[in-house]
Amino acid sequence: MDVKVIKTFLEVAATGHFGIAASHLNVAQTTVSARIRSLEERIGAPLLERSPSGASLTPAGKKLVRLAPSFVHLGERIAREISEQRDEQTALRIGLEHSFAVEMIVPWIRWLRETFSEAIVRVESGTSEDLLGRLSEASLDIALVYAPAHHPGLRTDLLKEEKLGLYTTDTSVRSVTHPDFVYVDWGPDFARKFEGHFPGFRMPKVSFMSPTLARRYVVECGGAAYGRVSLAKPLVTSGRVQLVEEAPVFLHPVYIVRPSGVNSTLVDEALHGLTRQLSSDRSP
Repeated sequence: MDVKVIKTFLEVAATGHFGIAASHLNVAQTTVSARIRSLEERIGAPLLERSPSGASLTPAGKKLVRLAPSFVHLGERIAREISEQRDEQTALRIGLEHSFAVEMIVPWIRWLRETFSEAIVRVESGTSEDLLGRLSEASLDIALVYAPAHHPGLRTDLLKEEKLGLYTTDTSVRSVTHPDFVYVDWGPDFARKFEGHFPGFRMPKVSFMSPTLARRYVVECGGAAYGRVSLAKPLVTSGRVQLVEEAPVFLHPVYIVRPSGVNSTLVDEALHGLTRQLSSDRSP
């Protein structure tokens, strides 16, 4: 079933008119009519009731309207991935866990674009389990995650070991029990370590899934939160935040996960560039 035929049907359903749909799709009205007719023949039921004033959905048409967007999304994804796979050496699909550092990834992507000007680079985000699933399905080439579970067929290597420390904008806010403490969701592994160190902890009024937003909020609005030691150095130097020395520091390792037994020069060179970036604290 052709995706463009389904999209044509959805346009007619949305506008209620063959002529308007044809105008929106930049095709002839006869083309729209032909596509709808072929779709109805394929389905085996009328989808639209025609009238001089336009078109309305039949019961079968209403059901297809609910199902069609998923079909279009899947079809476009398949077409995009097949297009990228035509030349595997110029496609790099990267998965990042939600809390991954923007400050780390942006210079790397810039370096990739400058170094591999013909490469197609696609960056996706998700949970660790979701990204590992996509790697297993071969819809990703690399995933950068925290504490990944073991998956058959995937190779896991330590990229770096971050440290998370408690930073505050106010010397009176030095504990996770303070009302101005902001909880940052660094993932399940951090949550287990945090809860083990602070049993009975109650979630504060403000929490973030994005470390970048959490850092900005604390710097601008005040309070305390756990953040990356490496990224906090400029803020400490400027006096905008202070490290709470007596608070525990949590290790937060970052792993590279990729399909085992799959060789790709582009992936190898991309990861080499990322490693050099992290070891030198500047762009690769």
